[in-house]
Amino acid sequence: MVDKNLNINGLVVRNISNFMFFVRYKEKFAELRTLKSEIEHLQHFLERSKVKLMKDFELWWADQMITAESQAALTAHHKPAQDIKYVTVRCPPSHE
Repeated sequence: MVDKNLNINGLVVRNISNFMFFVRYKEKFAELRTLKSEIEHLQHFLERSKVKLMKDFELWWADQMITAESQAALTAHHKPAQDIKYVTVRCPPSHE
């Protein structure tokens, strides 16, 4: 391929293939910068979701322990404690 001088907006380009490489490089760099921003946004969203999930689980677990203690106390009045083998645990509500 033979490169010729090219005038682009007052800039004299002597090697067109190098210039085209530079243009493609700048375009790809801009695309990567945009992707980096999107990735950082998604990482932040995932971190917030993780914290919310953990808080929701802790609240659900605390509720299950209160329920289990209540059931054990009620059962203890009717049967000796050594006969208690199972405690019902409710599943957390689904958020669909």
